[in-house]
Amino acid sequence: MQTAPLNPDAAEAAVAPPSGAAATDPVPALAAAIVNPPGDAIVNPPGDAVVGGYGVFWPVLLAIAAFLAWTGFQTVQLVSERTALSASNEQQEPLMQKSAKLRQSLDAIAAQTQRLAEQGNPNARVLVEELRKRGVTINPNPNPNPPAAAAPAK
Repeated sequence: MQTAPLNPDAAEAAVAPPSGAAATDPVPALAAAIVNPPGDAIVNPPGDAVVGGYGVFWPVLLAIAAFLAWTGFQTVQLVSERTALSASNEQQEPLMQKSAKLRQSLDAIAAQTQRLAEQGNPNARVLVEELRKRGVTINPNPNPNPPAAAAPAK
């Protein structure tokens, strides 16, 4: 927004009534001279959406561009993280299969030990009793093929 030049003669001319005219209140004339100096166009036409002398187009455009950049960045990050998570999951799959095999073999050994303890083997009884004290329960009929874990969605 433009302001009036600091020229005391211009301010006095705006305040002083024309020669031969009746004296009027100088404040409105001075305010009009400062807001709209003679020869200057009106900076802010009425009805124009203006913030601090500038239009709202550039700030809104900047806000939209920043939002789009942020959204794009977040999308790239999420896709990258999803790819890394899928790769990690694929790397762990063989280990999960090996651990399932080991679990099956340990369950079979524990079931055989339980059967020996029931048949009267004193060493098997001691072993089963120690496992029971430690909170290990033995299933005498282990499932030879446990259900496969649900495959993760891709």
